[in-house]
This record gives sequence, C-alpha cells and structure tokens, in this order.
Amino acid sequence: MCALSGSGTALAWGRARFFDMDDYQEVPAPRPIFPDQTARAVSCTQDDATALVSDVVLLRWEHRQAFIASAPVVAMAGGCVIESPAALRCWPGRMSLVDLDGPARLIGTGDVSRCVVIDANRLRCWGDNEYGQLGGGTAEAAETPTPVVGFE
Repeated sequence: MCALSGSGTALAWGRARFFDMDDYQEVPAPRPIFPDQTARAVSCTQDDATALVSDVVLLRWEHRQAFIASAPVVAMAGGCVIESPAALRCWPGRMSLVDLDGPARLIGTGDVSRCVVIDANRLRCWGDNEYGQLGGGTAEAAETPTPVVGFE
C-alpha cells in the first residue's frame, strides 16, 4: 500500500520490495519511500512506486529513475500516467506512449493488468488475463489495449 502524507511525504507499507530490491519485506507501518522529496501524488504496485514531484517530474523507485513528462501529469496509477491533453504513458522502459483510439480519461491498474477509460464510456484493458480480468470474453493475454465487452 502507499499514500501521501499531509506534508507531501510518499509513504509505503505492507508486503513490498520498496526498501530492499532483492527481496520482499513486510513493513507493518507507513515508511517514507522518497524521504528527501515532497510529492504531489504517489502510486504503487507490489514491486514499484512512482511519485509526482512537480507538474512534469516523476520519480520511479524500482530503477531509481527520474522521468520528465512531455506535458503536465493529470492522473496516475500503478506504472502509468495520463499527461495533458489525455496521452497515456506506462512503464516499463522510458514511459512508453500507449496507442489509444481516443483521449485517456482515467487509468486503473492491477498487479499484471491495466485498464483505461477513453472518452466518456469506452473501456480498454491489457496485460495478463489468466482469470479473464481484462473483460474481453476470453482468458488470452493482451499486449495492447483491448475493448471490454459492453464498454465499446
């Protein structure tokens, strides 16, 4: 789990690799992830954390990377950010641009899959799909955003 304190400190707790990249740790109470930075937002997965420290600067824990967005970040989740005006970029790599058929409005992530709302009500998901979590009517993984049944 992760959250942002009232003073702008990015905190994490639970079972994660934020503090020891070689092994998972159980951290029973919130602990600073980026102790020397004041953040505006924070997002995490079990293996990584990303903090927004200005309109366009993101810090990524896993590889101790900084990333400069090409436009102000308006939303973030897991390893993805939505830049104004509605472009979606995701880790891994150097925040690769995700090809969408419309402007990104909202992003949600799981451990191994991601979903994005496009326009007002179109939903696209991609990633692992062992349990059908992508909502496309199959159990096949998708490397690119795929329509969710009923949200075309």
